[in-house]
Amino acid sequence: MMMIMQKPVHSSSTSAFDTHATVRALRARSRQGPERLTVGRIRAIALEAGADDAGIVSLEHPDLVEEVPHARCALPSPPVGVTR
Repeated sequence: MMMIMQKPVHSSSTSAFDTHATVRALRARSRQGPERLTVGRIRAIALEAGADDAGIVSLEHPDLVEEVPHARCALPSPPVGVTR
C-alpha cells in the first residue's frame, strides 16, 4: 500500500521532502482523476501486453450466466466507467 504524505497546512516553509521530484510527481498525479477506459483502450492494452487477440464481453450477456460467479470470484471488483 502506498501512502502519499500531504504537506501540513500550518507549515510556511518548504522542506527538501516537499521539493523532491518523486513527491511532486505523486502529489500532481493524486489530483488527477482515473483514466477513462474505453473498449478500444482495453483491447490496445491487451495487445500491447502480448495477447494475440482481445475482446470485451458484458458479464450480463445471457450466454455467460453460468460463468459470472467464477468471474466475480476472480475479479471481485469489476471495472466501472467503461465507454464505447
